[in-house]
Amino acid sequence: MANGSGGSGARGDTADDPRWRTAWWIVFGALAFLALTIALFSLQTVLTVGDSIALWRRVAAVALSVPLAALSIRMVWRRVNGATSTRGLFWASVLLLAAEVAALDMWVGTAMVAGAWWSAAGVANSAARMAAPTAALLAAPWVRAAFFDPADWGLVALLAVAGVGWAVLMYLGHLGLLFLWDLAGAAAAGTRARARLAVSEERLRFARDMHDLLGHRLTGIAVGSELAARLAERAPDRAADQIRQVQAATREALREMRGAVSGYRDVELARELDGLRAVLSSTGARFTVEGVPEDVPEEVRPPAAWVVREGGTNVVRHSRAEHCGVVLRREEGRVVVEVHNDGAEGGADGGAEGGADPGRGNGLTGLAERVAAAGGTLEARRSGRDGFLLRAVLPTGADGPDGGARERTPKGAGT
Repeated sequence: MANGSGGSGARGDTADDPRWRTAWWIVFGALAFLALTIALFSLQTVLTVGDSIALWRRVAAVALSVPLAALSIRMVWRRVNGATSTRGLFWASVLLLAAEVAALDMWVGTAMVAGAWWSAAGVANSAARMAAPTAALLAAPWVRAAFFDPADWGLVALLAVAGVGWAVLMYLGHLGLLFLWDLAGAAAAGTRARARLAVSEERLRFARDMHDLLGHRLTGIAVGSELAARLAERAPDRAADQIRQVQAATREALREMRGAVSGYRDVELARELDGLRAVLSSTGARFTVEGVPEDVPEEVRPPAAWVVREGGTNVVRHSRAEHCGVVLRREEGRVVVEVHNDGAEGGADGGAEGGADPGRGNGLTGLAERVAAAGGTLEARRSGRDGFLLRAVLPTGADGPDGGARERTPKGAGT
């Protein structure tokens, strides 16, 4: 009856992971069903025993089983979310169980009800808190049998064994499901952590590149400028030579910086597709591509790659998509690039709900400018009930850039 840490710590980081959401529904659904067996066994016992117990007791037993099942589910729910049940919640369920047992009397169904409650309370409470109710449940059949004349001790033993066996079986089932839940949360959180680590490593790499490329040259430029300033009055010719050296070093540093930055700004369509596939695969989402990068003419591959990058960024950051599809299609002197997902959320960019026009995100604004520079048009809109479509049309060949662009940006589209 140990208390483990639940999934609350992972929830903030993993709520967008389809695998995490699937695990959540499976675990909670299974645990809720196990707790609801309390109501099912109560009803089954009442129907089986018939007139062996008074009508009012049968009605009371069925009525009491509902809040008892609800409190049992509540205790397990708190455990799933990483907390133990409160003292008041626990003892309220104990009192309900006592009233339920008193109403049903000692039957096999009564033992099943007690076992189901014990398994739910056991995973959500400490061993010390469970000690007294456990002892009372184990003693109850034997104490009740003492009032029978004569007592059927074999039947009492069978009843006790059945109840204990059922309780242990359900308890182990609870533990197994909670273990899988914790494992799923840890796996999803690990995926997010690896993604954040990759971003941090890339930032560090870029910082190191900038330091290695520019640190030495900027130091030389600073020293050369100071020397030129000191020589300006005493040796103008030498000062002029020093200034020319500073200018040359500055131009060289600028060239190296542009070369380094271009490696980060240039994008390749095939590489962007591979990167998006890897990211979505790590989150459990399905990724499909219609068409191949080689079918896209060379001159429009960079803007097409930017469309895929921006669409993929929106999927990862602003949606709960379980499927993302990319379409690369040629149509009469133009290329159509579409990125579609099935999990769009309102307000990804802080936009208004309903039919109000949203704010425009910097990502789509910058993408619209890139597409317009290539003479194309950009469209971003809802698609279907929960989908979102990012669509760019890029001219090729004779239909070169015309400088025009159109953009429609619905709510929640920006990055």
